[in-house]
Formats: sequence, structure tokens, C-alpha cells
Amino acid sequence: EGGEGGEGGEGAQDVPFAKLQHLFMLESHLADWRHVDQFDRFPALREVRLQDAPIVRGIGASVARQLLIARVGGIVALNGAAVSKREREAAERYYLRHQIEHYPAELPEPLMVRASDGSETAQLPELGAQWAPFLAANARWRSLVDAHGLHSAQLPRTAEGGKTLAMQLVNLTLQSAAGESNDAPPAVRKLPTSLQVSKLKLVCCQVFKLEPQRQRLFYKPPGEGSKLDPGFMEALDDGMRQLAFYGIADGGTIVMDEWEGGQPPAGA
Repeated sequence: EGGEGGEGGEGAQDVPFAKLQHLFMLESHLADWRHVDQFDRFPALREVRLQDAPIVRGIGASVARQLLIARVGGIVALNGAAVSKREREAAERYYLRHQIEHYPAELPEPLMVRASDGSETAQLPELGAQWAPFLAANARWRSLVDAHGLHSAQLPRTAEGGKTLAMQLVNLTLQSAAGESNDAPPAVRKLPTSLQVSKLKLVCCQVFKLEPQRQRLFYKPPGEGSKLDPGFMEALDDGMRQLAFYGIADGGTIVMDEWEGGQPPAGA
């Protein structure tokens, strides 16, 4: 079985495992994201199953999924769930934001490149030697900056002209799967990613009139599934965590369900 990968093509026969399309790694010992970056060298790779690896422990499943998708450009399925074009774009943009806090220095001033139609585009100039370790640990970073625009990899400026990790606002669709409000229409809310899950339950209570202690919340990435077939969803099971911990992206959906019996089990 063969296939043309995202960055393969001519010379692919010289790449190890040039025809590898499916890679299943369960209980692996991957402890460095640079090892995942190597998957992007396999030109025919289309599906990855990676579970219980040290690199994804301690982060939400949705965050891990987005980082894996962003680092491996050719895959169309991850851990049994399809990767849509929209999910890939959201994952790559999330990855760029996620890496900002790991920059060794501020990005240099952009180069303004004029197109044939007279428009100007900001492009990233060459980076100094201090950036070498960062670039070595993030093989696709520069190509993703070029693809999504320099603004995707920059800190927003404050009104005073300084730079800060400003609170990001995302549009989320709130949807109920709980019995009494299952037929209620979805509601769209603009919420900060710094919002705690416990506070999100208060928002859902206002919309669907279900007490926070009876709620179970799930996150569905943009473009994933439907109400009848939700596809990939992650439980927002820690009330003290911020939405950003779960990698919640603009255009995603929060699904509110109800605990069986109306109360969470002991220890939940």
C-alpha cells in the first residue's frame, strides 16, 4: 500500500518507511515531542494511534490531540477519529499560540512583502542563533507561521503598546443533551478561555436551567460530528481548570448532559 504524503513525493523512496500509512503506538515510551515530529517525515502516513505516552500525560486529551495534529501534517485520522480540514486548521493555529510562551526571545520585526496586486503581507525574517533550539524542537513551526500568517504566532499588543498573553475570547455553541432541556435551541456565547469549568456551568445553568452540580460538560471541537452523532468529545471533568487547558477553540461546542440519577458518583 502506498500514498503521497503531505511533504513527500519525489525522493520518498529514500525515506525510511516510505509506504507506511498506519502507525499504532499503544503504551509507548515517547517522552519528547521531537520524536513525534519525525512522524511527519513519513510521506504516506495517514493514520496514527498514540495512547498512554509520557508526552500526553498531564494535559487534556483535546490539547494532546491538537498538538499531535499540528505536528504531523499528513494524517487524516488520529486515535480512531477523522481529522477534518477545519479541525486541522484550528489545531495548527492553537499550536502556534501554545508555543508563544516557549519563545527564547521576542520575534523580530516582520518583513513587509508587496504582492503583485499592491497588497502587503508581513513575513517572518531569518531568526538568530538563539532560536536554533526552539526550531529544532518544533519542526513544522516556521511552515505553519507561513501558512497561517505571522499574526497567529505573535502576542497581541495591549493599548499601551506592550505585549501580553491577553485573555482570548472564543465563540462557543452551548448545546443541551439533558432530558428536560434536550429540545432547547443551542445558544452561542463569547467566553474567555481563562474561564473555569465551574463558571461555565453557571453559564449553562442560566441558559438551560439545570443546576451546576447536576451537569456533565463535554467539549466538541469545531466541525466535529452532529447532535445525533457527536463524534469526538472530551469530558470537562475538572471544575477548577480553565477552558484553555482543554484546548477549546473558537467555533467549538459545549455539550451539557446530566449525571445519571441527577448527582455525580462519589469521587467524581
